[in-house]
Amino acid sequence: MKDYLRSRRILAGCVVWLLALAGCQVLLDGVSPSTATMASGGVVRWQVDLDAPAWSPPVIGPAGTIYVTTTGKTLYAFAADGTLRWRASLAGPAWSSPAVASNGTVYVTTRANVLEAFDPDGRPLWRMPLGGAAWTSPVVAADGTIYVAANDKQLYAFSPDGRLLWQLPLGGPAWSAPAVAPDGSLYVASSNKSLLAISPA
Repeated sequence: MKDYLRSRRILAGCVVWLLALAGCQVLLDGVSPSTATMASGGVVRWQVDLDAPAWSPPVIGPAGTIYVTTTGKTLYAFAADGTLRWRASLAGPAWSSPAVASNGTVYVTTRANVLEAFDPDGRPLWRMPLGGAAWTSPVVAADGTIYVAANDKQLYAFSPDGRLLWQLPLGGPAWSAPAVAPDGSLYVASSNKSLLAISPA
C-alpha cells in the first residue's frame, strides 16, 4: 500500500511538471503560480524609447543618474524619474556598459576601437584608440585609473586625463571585464583558458 501511494505521488508530480512545461495553469493548494508571481511582482514606473537596442545593463552613477549605451552609437543619461538629462554620440556601437567614476566622469568602449570619456554633463573629454574592439566594460579603480581588456589580447591602463599609462599582453582576446581588488591588484580572464593576476605597479 505504501509503495502504491508513493507511486501515485510521483506520477502526480510528473503530471504537474509536464503541464507546467507545456505552459498550462497548474493549481497547487488552490493558488495559481502565475497569480502568486503577479501578486508579488513589480510595477513599471516609466519607460523611455532608445534609438537602438541596448545589449548591456544600465549603470547607476554616484548622483543616481542612469546611464545606458546602445548599438546606435549613443550614450544616454536619465534621471531617476525617467527624464532625459542628456545624450551623447559615440564613435561606434557600444556592446558593453559604461563605467562611472566617483567624480561622475563616464567612460565607454565601443566597436570603433576607442575608449571615450564624458564629463557629468555629457560633454566629450577625450577619446583614446585601442588596438582592437572592446566587448567588455571599462573598470575604474579607486585611484581613478581606467582599465580596459580588449580583443587585441591587450590590457590597457589609462589615467583620468586620457594618458596611456601602460599596456600588457593577455595571451588571448578578453571577453570579460577585469576585476580590481581593494589593494589594486587586477584579475583578468582570457579566452586562451587562463586567469591572470596583475600588479598595477
